[in-house]
Amino acid sequence: QKFMENKEWDVLRTKLDDFCGFKKVIQSNAEDQVLLLACKYKAPFDLIKRIVAIEPNLLQAKDTESIRTPLHLMCLNAGANISISKDIAQSIIFLASEFVQAATMKDSEGMTPLHLLCLNACNASHVVSTIKELSMIGPAALTFENNKNETPMEVFLMSQMQSSEQWPTIDEIVHQNDAVTFLQKKTAEYRRGIKAIARREMYRLTCRMQELYVRGA
Repeated sequence: QKFMENKEWDVLRTKLDDFCGFKKVIQSNAEDQVLLLACKYKAPFDLIKRIVAIEPNLLQAKDTESIRTPLHLMCLNAGANISISKDIAQSIIFLASEFVQAATMKDSEGMTPLHLLCLNACNASHVVSTIKELSMIGPAALTFENNKNETPMEVFLMSQMQSSEQWPTIDEIVHQNDAVTFLQKKTAEYRRGIKAIARREMYRLTCRMQELYVRGA
């Protein structure tokens, strides 16, 4: 754990090169903490990929206190004033694609990975792209509310307001508008889709009940 806390990534690369050595690292972390720690301390994308390739089951690990998956921890950055890097963006989409279920899982605060991602400053095109891709991988998360009854879009709006210690640049405004427009549109589309499915199922149930009633008459 120390070399991860100190971000000594070359040490981790050396351990990954030694398959047996890496297995020992896993065994020394009985609660499957290796990938969780790597995501918590934002290990480089190449290391995240190598860890998953060697031990895919680590994707399903959860932090015992926060109930966060590796994807949650990778989305959780330093705060609203800091943007995720392109390397972190790659890791987020990779983790979500490899374990799709994590995209709609909630942590102890009711936050999905999308909620956590929306806490970060949205001041670059790769941030907007990551929000869009994660939303498409787990679209149900768009409508999920955290323990404060906030959807990802609401979290996004509040976090961007709080991050504005000074007037945002034109580029920042463009990126934020792009992201919120997407979130608003896709959230509405998903809700309409769910309602349409519910109406179809209700119609089928009504027809079935009517058929049974006629048969029994």
